[in-house]
Order: sequence, then structure tokens, then C-alpha cells
Amino acid sequence: ELYPGKVRAYGVGLGYQRFLWKNVYTSVVATPMLQQFYDTDNKRIQDGFQLYFENTLGYRFEFFGKRLFVEPAFGITYWPVNTNFPAAFAEIESGKPIYKFEPRASFGFRF
Repeated sequence: ELYPGKVRAYGVGLGYQRFLWKNVYTSVVATPMLQQFYDTDNKRIQDGFQLYFENTLGYRFEFFGKRLFVEPAFGITYWPVNTNFPAAFAEIESGKPIYKFEPRASFGFRF
């Protein structure tokens, strides 16, 4: 379902990644976010706060002398704090879980 407007969120996350065994890794990221809620006329109606967590378990495949890597992973996102939600937005969210399971893949280049 679509919200009766939109939400903008701004935040800075703090994360930690650790390799457990060989190329198996886990990571956790916590991001506090300030939210701005807008109605369908693009008028700002309310401000809120969300605390967003992300936990990941994955594996790093390395290529070309460990210069290039690909990291397929499985993650769970969770937002236990979500304050000052407008009533119209909260009605859509009611009864829905506050977490999601997500497959993901990252890639990168080591200098």
C-alpha cells in the first residue's frame, strides 16, 4: 500500500564488520534517522525519529589477487523505535512486522 504522501529520512549509521572464519563475515549497523512526513500536496506535516538496525551474514569471494570481491549475504533489518508517525501513515503500517529479511550482494575493489 502507498502512503498518503511521502517520508524523507536523514541519518548517519555506525557499523561493525567481522570475519568469523575464512571469508564468512557478519556485520551490524545502527542508524538513528530524523524523518520528515509530507502529504500528497508535498507539504511537510510532521517530524519523527526512527532507530534502524541492520544485521548481515555473508561470504566474500575474492578475485584477481584479492583486488576485486563480491559478497552475497542474507540480512535482517529491524526498526524498534519509530516515533511521531502521522495517523494516516500509521493506519497503513498497523499490523505489519517491524523487520524484513533481505538477500543482498555487495561488490568492491581493494586499492
